[in-house]
Amino acid sequence: MLSFQIKEEIDRILTAFEDAELLFLGLKNINSLNPELREITDIIFFDDFMSPPINEFRDKLTTVKDTIGVKPRSLFAAIEKFQSDIRQIKASDLTDLSQLNEIDNALESFTHIYESYIDNQNAKNAYVLVEESKTLMSLLNGFKKGLCFYVANVKAATPESEDGKELSIYLSSTLSLAEFILKLQSIERIYKELCMLTDISSPIQILKIESGSLWIKVFGNSKVIDLMTGLVKSGVGFVYRNFTEEGKFSAIPKQIEALESILELRKKLSAEGISVDELDDHINKSAVVVSKALNTLIEGQPEIVINDSKLSIGDEAQKKLIQSNTPLKLGVDDSDINKSS
Repeated sequence: MLSFQIKEEIDRILTAFEDAELLFLGLKNINSLNPELREITDIIFFDDFMSPPINEFRDKLTTVKDTIGVKPRSLFAAIEKFQSDIRQIKASDLTDLSQLNEIDNALESFTHIYESYIDNQNAKNAYVLVEESKTLMSLLNGFKKGLCFYVANVKAATPESEDGKELSIYLSSTLSLAEFILKLQSIERIYKELCMLTDISSPIQILKIESGSLWIKVFGNSKVIDLMTGLVKSGVGFVYRNFTEEGKFSAIPKQIEALESILELRKKLSAEGISVDELDDHINKSAVVVSKALNTLIEGQPEIVINDSKLSIGDEAQKKLIQSNTPLKLGVDDSDINKSS
């Protein structure tokens, strides 16, 4: 898994922790009895169940459970929901599930012990419940701190710039080294073309890059990044919408007018406050250059994630793509650049 995918799964786990607030409240209050428990441990194991300290301890445990509003039914529901969340995450592609398995087992054990205490609220069951609560709380807190540490350190630092913006692109299919390089070059080519078109001088910076499939996070001028994001989405959207029942893609028509209707470059430039009245020739040429770069970027990719926006031809179409071995292409070739010059 790529690091951003791992982070997504970690975010799911941390969300499950937040949703389990009632469980943590119950554990915290049960654990508050632990200092008093140590004082009467010897009495418990000498079976002096009728001694005043034992009765007082048991009464306090019951009182805490009732007064904090964590009724047994509510606590069981919180545990069940937390376990369900953890098990769903275990079904992901994470390679090491040992900690999640340990938490799942610990929750199961705590549930049985709490049930035993509810059924028979004697001193020994109270002791076991508090001890198990302490163990579970320590496990959960330690795991959560480790996740927060990872998230804090895996995040790429964003350059300080008032007019800068990030762009994240994820291509799902596995790439060869040659394909990987070509797709990186296509991203740079689109950005540079838009810089030239908008008369903006601002380099594109790589914040994060990972291979296998491809995930890249870049940083550049806000206006150019916004244009680039819109153009990539337009090109990808057109290709995916035109996947046919025969397992083929309809190519983008080669006429400049058709490119403009698909990419809407002129409209996107105007939306960014750029005057387009005297840029006809530049826009036409840029539309072809950008389309060729998009062709390289999209080729062979049934799914692309742009920032948090997932674009896909769908499961059935992906099956057809695999069966037909059809490359994803925008229908632009070298002759188009010559025509637009």
